[in-house]
Amino acid sequence: MKRFTLFFGAAQLVLLASMAVATVPKLINFQGILKDGSGNPVADGSYSVTFTIYNAPAGGTNLWTETQSVSTTGGLFAVLLGASNPVPDSVFQSSDRWLGIAVSPDPEMSQRQQLVSVGYAYRVNSVDSASGGTITSKVSIGPGHTNTGAEAFVAGGNNTASGDSSTVTGGTRNTASGLLATIDGGFNNTASGFAAKVGGGYFNTASNTAATIGGGGSNTATGPGATVGGGSSNDVSGQDAVVAGGAANTASGSEAAIGGGVSNTASSEKATVGGGALNAASNSFATIGGGANNRARGQFSTVAGGGGITSTDSNSALADYSAIGGGLRNKTTGLGSSIAGGVNNIASGNPSSIGGGSANTANFDYSTVSGGFTNTANALAATVAGGSNNFAGGQFSKVGGGRFNNARGEYSVVAGGGGSSAADSNAAIGNWSSVGGGQRNIASDVAATIGGGALNSAGGAYSTVAGGTANNASAQRTTVGGGESNLANNLYATVGGGQGGTATGRWATISGGNFNVASDSASTVSGGRGDTASGAYATVPGGRGNFASGRYSLAAGRRAKAIHTGAFVWADSQNVDFASTAANQFVIRASGGVGIGTASPNSRLQVNGAFATTTSVAMANLTLDENHSVVLVDASSGAKTITLPSTEGLSGRQYTVKKVDGTANAVTITPALGAQTIDGAASYSLSSVNKYVVLVTNGSLWWVIGGN
Repeated sequence: MKRFTLFFGAAQLVLLASMAVATVPKLINFQGILKDGSGNPVADGSYSVTFTIYNAPAGGTNLWTETQSVSTTGGLFAVLLGASNPVPDSVFQSSDRWLGIAVSPDPEMSQRQQLVSVGYAYRVNSVDSASGGTITSKVSIGPGHTNTGAEAFVAGGNNTASGDSSTVTGGTRNTASGLLATIDGGFNNTASGFAAKVGGGYFNTASNTAATIGGGGSNTATGPGATVGGGSSNDVSGQDAVVAGGAANTASGSEAAIGGGVSNTASSEKATVGGGALNAASNSFATIGGGANNRARGQFSTVAGGGGITSTDSNSALADYSAIGGGLRNKTTGLGSSIAGGVNNIASGNPSSIGGGSANTANFDYSTVSGGFTNTANALAATVAGGSNNFAGGQFSKVGGGRFNNARGEYSVVAGGGGSSAADSNAAIGNWSSVGGGQRNIASDVAATIGGGALNSAGGAYSTVAGGTANNASAQRTTVGGGESNLANNLYATVGGGQGGTATGRWATISGGNFNVASDSASTVSGGRGDTASGAYATVPGGRGNFASGRYSLAAGRRAKAIHTGAFVWADSQNVDFASTAANQFVIRASGGVGIGTASPNSRLQVNGAFATTTSVAMANLTLDENHSVVLVDASSGAKTITLPSTEGLSGRQYTVKKVDGTANAVTITPALGAQTIDGAASYSLSSVNKYVVLVTNGSLWWVIGGN
């Protein structure tokens, strides 16, 4: 007769286990209600109950059994299975486990209770061959794994840990085949190198010693110590090289580095690309900061950025230690050369530099173009500061700016100016020559200088044109201060300004004026118009139409002609020539009179005040000339003869002759030529003391105009 039944509806199988490292208790909490054959709870008391675990719901193998004294209250009871006979780990090596119960003296009840998931947590204490809380063999968690490595660990699904001490912590279809290799998750990742690691992602491969991929997709780390931080399709084959992220980047040089971007390449030792796209750092320590299509090909070369969407937009640092700051289509081919930015610039000298701009060229050592466009520094240490179409072709030459200017001589300078075409060029061709500005100016000899203006030429060594238009200083040390169409073409000649002045004599000077000429040595024209100083040391102080052709002559006023040596000709405003007639003359044409001591002369000559004349003493016969005026004759020693000069050309010449002695000896005055009489007589006599006569010539005869 069946006296007992067990109601399982309220039963729970609970693991009494600590998750700590300590040993897990071998106990299972089991609760139920024990009823009699009529279905009523049994009387309170103690009952002998046997618990058995099978591997089948009926029949099967007895895996474990235990009998306990169970106390009930209202039929309810609770027991700890394994309290007297611990449940071994082997009981739960399969999921098909069933609990059978028998209450003495009845046989085992026909219905067994299946042990499900909560109960299987019991095995956390012992995973396969583990004991005492320590796992002593490889571990596989999840389905479909291949775990062939010694002390390997694999979790997730369908992963492979074939390297000794390798680890796959999750994901699917990952393979850790290298010794100490690790894959933290993801899909289809491979860590085949010693201590290689893939953090996650998909289709990543870390195939060399200590190679690391943080994540991303389709990345490869094939060099020793190579690292890919993430991104996609990146490849690191250089030892200890790094690609931090981005896509399709390649770091093949040892210790090369790429920060990110797309399709960048660092292919040499310690080469670096910060980011951007399609950049290539291909020599030792070469660096590209970013941009696109840039090339750093020299050792220690640098391209900070810039570039463009096609390879023709590339900035290329081709020489060792060269640098490009940015822009596009810039190129450095000289050792240590640099380009700060701009477009289509080329620095080919060692170490040349270009500050920016467009289409500039610095192609000799230490040459510089600061900016602008289409400028060329084409000699050692030549400089173009800016502007456009400028050319510095002499060693240490400089063009400050402007357009179409040329500094071709060594140490030559063109400060600026120029114009819209090559014909407007300023040119400093001579060594140490300079042009300050303007247009179409040419300084073509050593140390020649042009300050500015237009169409000026300084063609002599050390010559100078300060400015103006169409001026020419063509001989050594000549000077033109300014004006228009002036010429100084002999040594030390000077034209200060004006128009059309020509200083062709050595040391000749024209201060200014219009169409003046100083054509002999040290000749001078101070100003005026149409004046000429053609004699050596001749001077025209000004006026119009004056001509000083005699040496040391001077012509002033209007149409004064000093044509004899030492002549001094002063002409008034009459439009008629007034010329010297002999050397060393001082002639004056003053139709308003000459006043001395008066501003209002009433005669051709008016002297307000005393004036002096030459007084001579004759104690012998004497022939008079231009050096005599008043002659005092002493005839005490005998009669004396005073001979007058020929009257020709002496119209107006006047003499005063006086006898000063008390003797009876006569003083006879005779003309030089018999036909040139004195008041119609052949002679004139003074026979007593203090007698005198005043004589004057009309150019043919002598006349007495005074006496006693």
